[in-house]
Amino acid sequence: MATTEHWKDHNYYGNWKQESIGCPECGWHGVGDACARGELFPDMFELCCPACGKSLTAVLFPTIEESRQNGDKLGETDRLAIDYIEMRRADVSACSLKNADQLPDIEEKEFSLTWSVEGSDLVEDTVISLGDRCLWREPSGYENYWRFIEIAEMLKQRYGSRVKDLVPTRESELSLYGDRLSSPQMVEVARGKLAGNQG
Repeated sequence: MATTEHWKDHNYYGNWKQESIGCPECGWHGVGDACARGELFPDMFELCCPACGKSLTAVLFPTIEESRQNGDKLGETDRLAIDYIEMRRADVSACSLKNADQLPDIEEKEFSLTWSVEGSDLVEDTVISLGDRCLWREPSGYENYWRFIEIAEMLKQRYGSRVKDLVPTRESELSLYGDRLSSPQMVEVARGKLAGNQG
């Protein structure tokens, strides 16, 4: 994706729709709003030349704070979406595992645990289990590999060398890995630390 110096800081509430832009590939000229929408990323989307398809720049999605500051530009659907996101964040914060002492006692001398997800596509929970026993449940999220790493570290703190693995189920892989190509490797590193294969 090619981004010009002039456009690199344009955010969603900026004047990118009215800005004049030209394509160095085919010579097309127009305004940002006339550009084709290209690839979608978690924090931005591409603007492409409508004539030849060349990627011209990107527009950053707003943060929650920026959306609140631009409340006069929000439609009712956007306001409801922001309210839902903030409510979900509060739920996640309240229900998330914060320290190893919150984990229950386990009598087994050695054991492996399972990382799974339960719920619908819109609202999923991460479930840490020992066989049929649920040890911990908390709200899940997309590209949740970073949370896997955090919880694996707390499991190691709580159970030491007795915990040998935290095994993701196949059903959990979409929310766990997401679109980040390096996430499976990061999860495997965390699992290796539990197994004692890495420091």
